[in-house]
Amino acid sequence: MQNFKNLKVYEEAFQLSKDIFEFMEDKRMSLRAKEQLLASVSSICANLAEMGAFDSIPAKKQKVNVCNRRSKRDRILVRLMLLIESYTTKRAFGFY
Repeated sequence: MQNFKNLKVYEEAFQLSKDIFEFMEDKRMSLRAKEQLLASVSSICANLAEMGAFDSIPAKKQKVNVCNRRSKRDRILVRLMLLIESYTTKRAFGFY
């Protein structure tokens, strides 16, 4: 069994989770939106951890595919949150 913490992709996913958490700390957005994104990015780390316990190559590939799909969804969520933040900021300063 491979130690998932030694994987570079795990280190990067974990760092991304921390970065997103810190970015969202002071943002004015719904708790649900924050919860959704944090659950999604942390699930990438969880799936990589599970993958480390698998012996079968097909099972490992399946977990990598899950992580890939999650990362695509996360990118969309982050873009939407940035768009909402931009809109909210412009509105607060009277641009809308």
